[in-house]
Amino acid sequence: MYGLNGTFLINYIIMIINRHYLITVIGDDKVGIVAKISGYLDGNNINIEEINQGIVGNTFLMVMIINMTNSKVDFVKLDKDLINLGKRSALKIKVYNKEVFDSVYKI
Repeated sequence: MYGLNGTFLINYIIMIINRHYLITVIGDDKVGIVAKISGYLDGNNINIEEINQGIVGNTFLMVMIINMTNSKVDFVKLDKDLINLGKRSALKIKVYNKEVFDSVYKI
């Protein structure tokens, strides 16, 4: 109905209005992973609304739902900063729009 450009525009508007994102973190388990990521979020006035983490073997896994309503950081900066934090920490960090993620992975 909307085509590629219309779909992109609708998703972009949802991201701007909603400001809820999903962060995934995967990497070798080590001390301080949660502290590094939550410290970045706190420093940018980004609220963690949900967090789940676990360790499988020696692999650390974490999923966070964050709310950026009160942050001056935009999605592009958040994504870039967390990718760089992940590289410095040997972690794979991805950021997704929560609404789009939920729609794509709905069962």
